[in-house]
Amino acid sequence: LAGFYIMEDDGILRYVNSRCAEIFGYTVEEVIGVLRAEDLIFPEDWPLVRDSLRGRISGQLPFHHYEFRILTKDRSVKNVEVYSSSTTYKGKPAIIGILLDTTERRHAEADLKVREAKFKEIFETIQDLYYETDSEGRIVVLSPSVKDLTGWDEEDLIGKPAVDVYVNPEDRRNFLAKLSEKGYVHDYEVLLKMKDGRERHVSISARFIVGGDGRPAGVRGLLRDITERKRAEQALRESELKFRTLFDSASDAIFTMKDYLFLDCNSKTLDMFGCGKDDIIGHSPAEFSPELQPDGTPSRKRAIEKMNSALAGEPQFFEWRHQRLNGAAFDTEVSLNRFELGGTAYLQAIVRDMTLRKQAEDRLALSEQQLRAILLASPIGIARAKDRILEWANERTCLITGYSLEELIGRDPLFLYESAAEYERAGKALYEKGTVETRWVRKDGAVRDILMQATQTAGGTYINTATGITELKRTEELLRQREEQLRQTAEKIPGVVYQFYARPDGTIGLYYVSESAQRILGLKSDPADFFERFSARVAPECR
Repeated sequence: LAGFYIMEDDGILRYVNSRCAEIFGYTVEEVIGVLRAEDLIFPEDWPLVRDSLRGRISGQLPFHHYEFRILTKDRSVKNVEVYSSSTTYKGKPAIIGILLDTTERRHAEADLKVREAKFKEIFETIQDLYYETDSEGRIVVLSPSVKDLTGWDEEDLIGKPAVDVYVNPEDRRNFLAKLSEKGYVHDYEVLLKMKDGRERHVSISARFIVGGDGRPAGVRGLLRDITERKRAEQALRESELKFRTLFDSASDAIFTMKDYLFLDCNSKTLDMFGCGKDDIIGHSPAEFSPELQPDGTPSRKRAIEKMNSALAGEPQFFEWRHQRLNGAAFDTEVSLNRFELGGTAYLQAIVRDMTLRKQAEDRLALSEQQLRAILLASPIGIARAKDRILEWANERTCLITGYSLEELIGRDPLFLYESAAEYERAGKALYEKGTVETRWVRKDGAVRDILMQATQTAGGTYINTATGITELKRTEELLRQREEQLRQTAEKIPGVVYQFYARPDGTIGLYYVSESAQRILGLKSDPADFFERFSARVAPECR
């Protein structure tokens, strides 16, 4: 039903399902890692698609729904509809999307326009009567067709009360009451007087003329002789409604039911349920459902409830687990509606296979669950903030601060800093440079050194990390003190004290040379040629 794809920021498709490849006319292997988006887009539509891709990769347009044209492998043009959003794929910015082939729908829309044009031509050639009345109900405008419809000339009726041409004046009052309910009426049937004394059934479609003060200033409408229309409409309803409801949406399973049994269906129904027409017509929908739905409700009981609600005039839209003839279960979306033919109530169902969507939702839910588990278990404090208000934090953040999640979420972290000035300094450095060292005051009053880093996401939200570096600071200070003690000790030693390094690549250098080297050997404490000069002062037999 739908194509699914993942595209990296270089435009290369890194994943497509079989349906997506099929829409483009390729195999999966011909697409993945080979084709770029630009290779598949109709040239005139590429600027639109390119701008949309850039917007999602940059995060400025995290979700987009739009339509454009593509070029298939055989260079034919198709219309497609895309729902896409920003994501990451193997650590890189990417786009994930669903691709729908709308070519047939576009063709249907074009056919509909042709049909509408045909109906418009027919409408303009039939002799309907256009009329207007004023606020007092007097006729003020009539189309020339009044002569053909009623036998009256325009001059005979202009200025006269409209109620005068009604056979039953009560019909006029009922018509105005109906019009007042919604401001318009469609196909309101009345009897009118003809000039020759005959009576004629007409339908009125009308609405109020609204004056400058917003109040009704009159009525305008169309009168139509409905004698022939009634006969034509009845035939049209019985011949067209059945086939239109079956085949207008051929990509979904569509079927009609009567007395809780399948009455008719389209070919997609047979494909979806893996059966022949004889296997489904005259059978109950419960036969194509597992014994229980996912929530434990018996399928037969739930199906009857849904069908009864639809028959009562309440359209139903719900998810349902169906079962193919071979016993394989699959998830669907079902739209269930009532319609009537010849006074008999029927049900029309449209069923869409949700297998691919469910799989995508399950994968997304698993990915989100795994990501949340990683964040919660991270040894680094991680928090999400917007406008400097904490929206979420992991357990490590609680351990670092000594506060519970309830005490952190929804608060400005000012209370964690030693002063408002430090809070402002750290915040400015953090959001300008992305990293800063500061100090937090734990709930128990202890002060901890903190290394913070921040990354901005879409919508002005920041992901902040906090690493406690108090122990590191202490270790660095102890090391500095120890080195100072060693240096002072070395300076007290009367002989020459030096420390050098020799790396595996043969590089030799000095870490330290004591000041006594100047007195004893005439060497400065940091000469580049220390080893050469020192060697020259060593007796030859000791070198």
